[in-house]
Amino acid sequence: MELEGTELRNRVAGLERGFVPPRELTGSRPRDVELTAAGRAVYIVSILLFGSALFVAILLNGELRRQNAEWRAFQSRGTSGTAEVTRLWRTSDDSKQPWVAYRYTVDAGTYEGKAKIRLADWRLLHEGSSLAIRYLSDEPRRSHPASVGLALMPVWVPIMVGLGITTVPILLLVVINSQRRLMADGRSAPALVTKVARHQSSHGGSHRTIRYAFPLLSGSMATGKSDASRKGPVAGSVICIVYDPDRPRRSQPYPFALVRPTKAAR
Repeated sequence: MELEGTELRNRVAGLERGFVPPRELTGSRPRDVELTAAGRAVYIVSILLFGSALFVAILLNGELRRQNAEWRAFQSRGTSGTAEVTRLWRTSDDSKQPWVAYRYTVDAGTYEGKAKIRLADWRLLHEGSSLAIRYLSDEPRRSHPASVGLALMPVWVPIMVGLGITTVPILLLVVINSQRRLMADGRSAPALVTKVARHQSSHGGSHRTIRYAFPLLSGSMATGKSDASRKGPVAGSVICIVYDPDRPRRSQPYPFALVRPTKAAR
């Protein structure tokens, strides 16, 4: 069922007759609003994600500082040397990253190291072959293959990763605030469900959406769209919605998932 034109407008115009909104929506506006259990859970997850973003940014910034300090150390105190290759292998994951293990002697002390290496250089090596390395003169156990150099994290990585993680909690808080404002200031109205559609996701799942039409105080008609549960309303049924009187396109079926009128209002 999907009504259109005059028939739809006539059906919607008669919805107000006999419509009794939920008691908690009949009081004066703005209403007092509180979070539902789901809303509290989303809020807590948002705070945890903000904390995670800060924690990850601090960790990455610490790693950035460590890498820069190591680079400066090798620039000022690095010494060239030769090591003996003791092992060659590649990782078992999809990257097949080449690795080399080596042994070298400095001032009668024997040290070992291992490092990732370019595939072209790796193919030229074999166990027992010589490998040019760099090590610190005052800390000879710290070394790396001369052909590889030291990896330096870009300075923007901690900032961008932290901001990337905060995107999710910001969006969640925006959704909560949007529902809160609509619940506090919105007007209730009956709405006629005009269409129910099922959509397949790229991951093999599915979700339902509904389209509905509802009357405004001016006598005109507005429409809306919302996600719906599997046991949601069917086409042709009448539901209660809450809409923004100043912007009727902002509407949502009642009850909301994340906010509700306070117990005093209910």
